[in-house]
Amino acid sequence: MNRPLRRVALAVMVLFGALLVNVNYIHVVKAGEYRDDPRNSRVLLRTYDRERGPISVQAGGEQVRVAFSQETDGRLRFLRRAVDERDEAGDVRVRRSVRVLPQ
Repeated sequence: MNRPLRRVALAVMVLFGALLVNVNYIHVVKAGEYRDDPRNSRVLLRTYDRERGPISVQAGGEQVRVAFSQETDGRLRFLRRAVDERDEAGDVRVRRSVRVLPQ
């Protein structure tokens, strides 16, 4: 091999080695920091992947359901819904989605 080609090959090997070191550093050292970052939406999406039980309160001697999980067809499998009031037939009317952040 001639000298310029050896230099280019050596430079490529050094850059490739640096890339491998960086990938291993990210996977081993920085993984926990990336997982706990609040901007990481995968953790939030994982919380919407399982159904949680209803939220009930004691009001005037009876249990009143104030929120429940509703299954959807979208990216968020279960959404937390808040109960506003009941209509004439006794069915629950949904007011809005309640975004429950993981703690």
